Amino acid sequence: MNLRKKVFLLSALALASLSSSAFAATECMFQESMSVDLKFDKTLSFDMSKWNVPSSGFAPVTGDIQATSTDHVRSVCNHGQDGQTLQGRDQSAGEDLEKYYTENGNQYLMYHTSLKGLYYGVKIKNPNCADVSGYLPPDQSYAPLVDVGDDDEKSCMNNDNDWTFSIKFFTGPEFKVAHNTSFNSAVAGNHGSFRISGAGDDVDDRSVAVKTVQINGYSQ
Repeated sequence: MNLRKKVFLLSALALASLSSSAFAATECMFQESMSVDLKFDKTLSFDMSKWNVPSSGFAPVTGDIQATSTDHVRSVCNHGQDGQTLQGRDQSAGEDLEKYYTENGNQYLMYHTSLKGLYYGVKIKNPNCADVSGYLPPDQSYAPLVDVGDDDEKSCMNNDNDWTFSIKFFTGPEFKVAHNTSFNSAVAGNHGSFRISGAGDDVDDRSVAVKTVQINGYSQ
């Protein structure tokens, strides 16, 4: 094989490899941009007498409490930018970005309730892959929550199942046990947004904004 043919063949193979890589790239996103409110089927009632009150920082005092979304949040994948990272950002007015809980390297912004020292975090979870989930972070720009990975992006995100939402309650050092007292969210308006992204120039940059979280709570 002469040198010219060898160079041509190598160039063709390199071009084919690039074309194959570009074709194989997968971009996942929410099916559409939307805003949702979160609510609960009944009053959230708790016996707070045994709740942990931390001397500093925040302590989780409940598990995840699933909420009902006012719309169906679903995701889809197609050929495009290599977008597969679940991201979140805070969009509330007046929440203290220095108040957050850290678990396994992830930060959850603490949203106020009307009961002093009682906070909650807001979580989204993928319907097919439970580990593809995350809380709204203490960041006003989009921060990465979890990278789905090339092997699982389609199996996790390319389906017609609804993403779910939940909240978890936390106490701060100023919390005092209250009996026979009702409480609700003290956040007026927006909480924050989630999106699925991999690059700043994503063709389909769709976000899901969490607006009102309708908490009706009661301490026994």
